[in-house]
Amino acid sequence: MAEPAVYQLVEELAGVPAGGLTGPVAVLSAMITPAVLISACGSLAISTSNRLGRTIERARRLSDQFAALAREAAAGGGPEVMEQIAEQRAMLFDQLERATRRSRLLQLAMMRLHLAIGAFVATGGHSGRNGFRMAGRPTPRARGADRAPIRASVVGAGVAQTGALIPC
Repeated sequence: MAEPAVYQLVEELAGVPAGGLTGPVAVLSAMITPAVLISACGSLAISTSNRLGRTIERARRLSDQFAALAREAAAGGGPEVMEQIAEQRAMLFDQLERATRRSRLLQLAMMRLHLAIGAFVATGGHSGRNGFRMAGRPTPRARGADRAPIRASVVGAGVAQTGALIPC
């Protein structure tokens, strides 16, 4: 059976056999790929953590402003001053509610990104374990275990995608 021209082209340009990588190179390749995804999720987690810190700081400033308004209202004043204080209080409540919602969404994103990192770490571990298991004599159990890295990587990719797409 003749190989299609695409496989021959891949073999010539990449120096990789059309059947794919085999042996230790395949195991190392399968273990390194999740590391790149771990790094990407780590970068997203760091930036999300920074955003969460800024949101929490904003909520604290709003809370301090609210406390200052409460002291001002307790000091008393004319009806115009009390009306201004009521308007400012309503605005601060709205902003505080938004900051709270944003921080909860960012916490959810952080949780999902960390779950994705864990799934990609599991993918690398499963790939290495399967590589060592398959290096000897492949047993029926070892042949079925090669699906574990695929499952872990699919879970990791799905969780990372949902974590990265949370609208904050």
